[in-house]
Amino acid sequence: MYAEVLETAQRLKEGQIKSSKETARACLLTIEQVVDRKDFDVKKEEVVMTLLLPGRPLSFNFLRAVLKLQDKAKIKQLIKFGLSYLDSSAGEAVKHGLDIIREGDRIMTASRATNVVSLLREAHKTRNFSVLVVESRPDKSGRRMAQELMDAGIKTTLICDAAVNYFMPEVDKVIVGGVAVTSFGLIDHVGVSTIAVCAAWHRVPFYAVVEYLKVSDRLIVNEEPPREICDHLPSRNPAYDLTRTALITEYVTDLGRFPSAKFYETARARVERLIS
Repeated sequence: MYAEVLETAQRLKEGQIKSSKETARACLLTIEQVVDRKDFDVKKEEVVMTLLLPGRPLSFNFLRAVLKLQDKAKIKQLIKFGLSYLDSSAGEAVKHGLDIIREGDRIMTASRATNVVSLLREAHKTRNFSVLVVESRPDKSGRRMAQELMDAGIKTTLICDAAVNYFMPEVDKVIVGGVAVTSFGLIDHVGVSTIAVCAAWHRVPFYAVVEYLKVSDRLIVNEEPPREICDHLPSRNPAYDLTRTALITEYVTDLGRFPSAKFYETARARVERLIS
């Protein structure tokens, strides 16, 4: 196997590359490095499977397309499209999502999602609102989100995960990102489904800002090392959980805004056209 592929796969496995977009970008750039090798046609399936195992839906869908394409020129076109898509898709989702944020809104979010940061920054240019950021233990990714929003001049307060229900009556809407969209609902940082349940109980709208290429048939089940929680007691540390479709008000995407029940099939058909 090519050294470049093994290196990228190892970085993904060790968590050095974490976000969905950076995972997809790393996979595409790695294939770009090796596609012109004389034996690539022979090793293509092994290359894809090596990168696929630790990947996420964005990279999964691109890698499926690479596997189907026989012409190296078409693979290069796909890589070019993919890299361009990764640069532009967040901007399209932001454009479609601006209308959900109003003057004076009190917004709750969780973990750290590039799409959500971009949306809130852009909205802040023309309106004032405040944000409650859930810390999102055990990796505390919400702290990074809170700092980025504060640096952008947005009124931001960090809260602990256990306080979600306490603060929900003060919230006008919840806006989160997402790792994947399945036929069952949204896969995201563990704890987001609990936020969605609280939002539904308090009748607070719940929005997920995602790219359509995050649609996947695979349910992501992944546990991180228990030591993140406790190093001297038996522990379990799931990385993601599933927020059921019925708990999601809308998906805000690069294709537009969709009622949650309609997005999966629309996006799935678009993905299949890309892959075929």
